[in-house]
Amino acid sequence: MIANKEQFDRFIDILPDLEKDEVYFVSLSARNKYLTEEERKEFSLGRTEMFSREVARDKLGLYYAMDKLKASLEYRKTANSKEIPSKCLVVYANINPSSTIKAYQLFKQAIDKEVNDVMQALLNSREPNYEGLKKINRELMNSIQKSRSRKCFIDIDVDLFDKNIDPMGDIDSIDNFLKETNTQYHKIKTFSGYHFLIRKDTVPDTLYRFIDSKRYSVYIKDINFNKNEMIPIPGTLQANKLVRFI
Repeated sequence: MIANKEQFDRFIDILPDLEKDEVYFVSLSARNKYLTEEERKEFSLGRTEMFSREVARDKLGLYYAMDKLKASLEYRKTANSKEIPSKCLVVYANINPSSTIKAYQLFKQAIDKEVNDVMQALLNSREPNYEGLKKINRELMNSIQKSRSRKCFIDIDVDLFDKNIDPMGDIDSIDNFLKETNTQYHKIKTFSGYHFLIRKDTVPDTLYRFIDSKRYSVYIKDINFNKNEMIPIPGTLQANKLVRFI
C-alpha cells in the first residue's frame, strides 16, 4: 500500500498524537470512477467502496494497519470474482482522531436496535432477520469512522475539471492567501486536485468567504470544506498516481 515511504512518514508526522480513548482510522476503497466504461463492465466492482477498514492505536500501528489493508486484497474480489484492478484503488485516512467512547455509544444504539427487532419478530411469531447482527464488525467500523474525537485539521478539497490542466494561478492564490494570513497548513496533490490541510487553531476569520469566491473559477470543478474529513494518504497511490505533499 505504501508506494513512497518518505511521503507516508511525513503524513504520519503531521498527525496529532492520540489522547485517552482515541484511535486513527484508515480504509481501502475501490472507486468505479477511475475505470473506463469498458473496464466497469469487465470488472463489475459492485458495492466495493471502502471494503477494508482498520484502526491504529498509535502512529507505529498505522504501518500494521496498512499491511492489513493490503492483505484484504488477497481475498476480496469483484462481483464477478476477478481481482480488483489496482487503478481503481485509493487509501484514505481520517485527518482527525476518532473517539472509541463515542463510537461505542453509536455502536450500542445500532446493535440494540437489531436485537430489539429480532426479539419483536420472535414474540410476534415472525421470521427474524439476523443479517444486521451478522454484520456486527461492519457496524463497529461505521461507528468509529463517524466518531470524531476533536477537530485538529480543517480540509479544503479542490477538484479540477481536468486533472491534466493544473490551474496554478488559482492554486497559487489559495497558497498566497493562507501565507498572508499566517495560516499553518499542508498542501497535498491528489489524482483529481488538491487538499489543503489547515490547523484548526490557525484558521482566519476570512477563510470561508475567500474559499467561496474560488467557486467561480473556470478551472475548479468544486471546492469545499471536506465534511467527511477523509483524504487520500500521501505516499500511497490513487488511481495509480502518487498522492504527495507539495
